[in-house]
Amino acid sequence: MVEKSPRAHRPYQLVEYNPAWKEEFRKIADFLRKVFGEEIIDIQHVGSTAIPGTIAKPQIDISVVVKDLAKIKPYYKAMEEAEFTPRGNYTGKGEEYFTRDSKDGSRTVSVHIYPQGHPKIEAMLMLRDYLLMHREDCELYSAIKKKLYLKFANDYPAYCKAKKEAMEPIKERARTWQASRITERGV
Repeated sequence: MVEKSPRAHRPYQLVEYNPAWKEEFRKIADFLRKVFGEEIIDIQHVGSTAIPGTIAKPQIDISVVVKDLAKIKPYYKAMEEAEFTPRGNYTGKGEEYFTRDSKDGSRTVSVHIYPQGHPKIEAMLMLRDYLLMHREDCELYSAIKKKLYLKFANDYPAYCKAKKEAMEPIKERARTWQASRITERGV
């Protein structure tokens, strides 16, 4: 049984993969490079919109690695002027988080900013790369999301919690795959 989350529901939907998401990511990444400039070490398109063939919330997820997380707050105004909402360390896991939402409250963009070496960076990239290379688990991921959406279309926090739990076997396979790649490279 999935417990209710303390976070409020926000509207969301799942849609088939849209190739236009790549271009949308590029535009946002270019904007972020202009805003944060020399602070940026890396920008990556992550999440389901980065994985052709999967269903996804039409929300571009972006991972940004910066030299010094403490230097991000002065950029809040520039982000707000571009209709991003600064949410600070929203997850409590040492990040700066910005979102852009549509007028109905649906999230359209999430920008996760991490300091170099943050463990979440590797986890996001690992899962994305694993699903890009393992079609069966990509299809399973889509099936999990479809099933959970039918059950939790009006309870986004419950959807997220159930998806996280249901994804653990896929994430474990991704971790095993990543470890085998590291072993093969001799790293």
